[in-house]
Amino acid sequence: MKYPSRDLTYEWGRTTPEQLSQEASALDAKILNIFAISCLIIGVITALSHNIKWDTTLIPFVVAFISFLILLVKSLWAIRPQWLFSVDSPRVLREDYWEREPEETKEEYWEWVEKDFDKNYQIVKSKGMVLVWAVPLLAIETISLVVWLFL
Repeated sequence: MKYPSRDLTYEWGRTTPEQLSQEASALDAKILNIFAISCLIIGVITALSHNIKWDTTLIPFVVAFISFLILLVKSLWAIRPQWLFSVDSPRVLREDYWEREPEETKEEYWEWVEKDFDKNYQIVKSKGMVLVWAVPLLAIETISLVVWLFL
């Protein structure tokens, strides 16, 4: 028996791994950009300060430096190598699936996509959570350094 919705859901779902991979790459780029801005800000403002006083006026700098360190750790954690499921190479597809029936190939591919979707989604979600933390950490760092510069 042929189910019309099977072909439709296959068409919808077959691009899911690629979409999640693109989203993970976009999040990585945003996280790296925020980290680069963070490095630039802490470097430039520290270079602009002429007289460092070792008293309570150093507290905003310490807050900024701690924010920078947290951002560093979270950024490195987010961009660490993680393997998302993606489609096999054309050579593997040809060797393993060339002679199979189309429905059999769709079923096996669908099982792969279904099995690995949760893992891929969790990777993308964790990168998104790092981005959620990165923006406020950058703001805290920037504000603390500006306050420290004018103390």
